[in-house]
This record gives sequence, structure tokens and C-alpha cells, in this order.
Amino acid sequence: MARRIGAAAVAVAVFMLMAMPAFTPSLPKSVNRRGAAAQARTSIHRCGTDASGMTLYGPISLLTQVLTDTATKMKESVPLTQDAMMIKKKYDDEDVQEELLFVMSDHSTSELEKGRQVSEIMGPFQSTVMPKFIIFLSKKKRMLSLRKVCSEYVKRLYVAQSIAPVKVISAQKLTEDQKNAIKAKMTTKIGVQDVKLLEEVDGGLLAGFVVEWDYLDPEKVHCATQSLDYSMKSHLEKMALAKGIVVA
Repeated sequence: MARRIGAAAVAVAVFMLMAMPAFTPSLPKSVNRRGAAAQARTSIHRCGTDASGMTLYGPISLLTQVLTDTATKMKESVPLTQDAMMIKKKYDDEDVQEELLFVMSDHSTSELEKGRQVSEIMGPFQSTVMPKFIIFLSKKKRMLSLRKVCSEYVKRLYVAQSIAPVKVISAQKLTEDQKNAIKAKMTTKIGVQDVKLLEEVDGGLLAGFVVEWDYLDPEKVHCATQSLDYSMKSHLEKMALAKGIVVA
């Protein structure tokens, strides 16, 4: 009985999701709306942010563009992408963080030598561009920008390839038809060519599902900025609040 109720709730949630109008992000008036390339450029500019909160023209965005243009010129976009993803993962390693801290806090070492040491820690590389870029950052005294530049590079890659990660948290495992329906709707809603659907089961939702997308880190699928909640738990909480009942 509970399984039938759960399946029915998922079916209703999928129907509600399919019934929602597609969302098309507004473009600035100065942007040419006629081509997909113009929309892609606008998306890249929109997500190009740095620690100062600046978009498009911030130092992280400009450094990322330098890295991208160099990789394209050297025809090393694929190996450079592998290097950028590897560096992002290494920054999450505590042992690597300790090594980097030791190098960067050594005031007796020149910036250029720090760049060489960081390159050794982060290597070996698949491309010739990345180690040279690290040396470039050291000469510009911007070694601390490496992590953010690699994160921005990967983020732009998802935009350029028109792929969006979407996570579905459901009370029970979804069927293939349900997953295909959600992918089709979210592809249209987000305005991308393909959706990378990630699944997670959470019985605490009781029934239905929650959809999350627009992640600050699309590779790690971390910090979603958009979501839709079609779970039974959310529905019951709203009903309780409407009746003045405090939900713990």
C-alpha cells in the first residue's frame, strides 16, 4: 500500500514538473539574441565571478580566459581540462594543502621558485600549458589564484558544452521512464542540450522528490542555487504551517 502511494506521489510530481513552463534566462539588450553562441557567451560572462564579486572583468575571469585561449592556440584543450580537474581534486587533499602552505609561507623563497615547487606538487601534467601557466601566475604574484582559475575553467567547460548537472532526491528509486521525463523537462527548463542526472534516495521525504540544479561547482555538484520540492514531506509541512502548527 505504502509503495503504491509513493509511486502515485512520484507520478503526480513528475506531472507537475512537466506542466511547468520552461525558464529562459533574460539577456542584456546589448546581446545578439539570434545565435546560440551569443547565449553561450552571455552564460559564461554571467558565471565568471571572482572573490571581489566582479563578473566578466574580474581578475579570475581574465586569467581563466588567458588559460583558455592559450590551450586553444596550443591545441591542448582536452589535456588542459584533465589538468584543471586534477588540480581541483588535489586542493581538497589535506596532505597537498600542507605542502602548499609550507611552500607559500616560505618568505625566503622567490615567487618564481614557489611557482616551480607548486608545479611539482600539482604534477605530473597532461598538457604543456598548465605548468607554464603556473609559472606565469608566480611571476605575476598571483599563485593564490590557481585554485579559483581551475574552478572557473571547469565551470565554463560545462557552459560551453551545454551540460547541466541535475540532482533528483526521491523517496524511492525512480523508474527509467520517470528519470527520462525529468531529464527532458529539465533540459528544456534550464535551456541546455543535455542534463547529467544524479540520483539520491531519501526515505525521509515520505513520497515524491526534490530537484536541484544550477550548482556553484558543477563538477562536485555542490551548493545548488535552484530547486523544486515535490515531496510529501514538504507538502505536509506546508499544510501544518497553514493550520498554525509548528513543525520541528
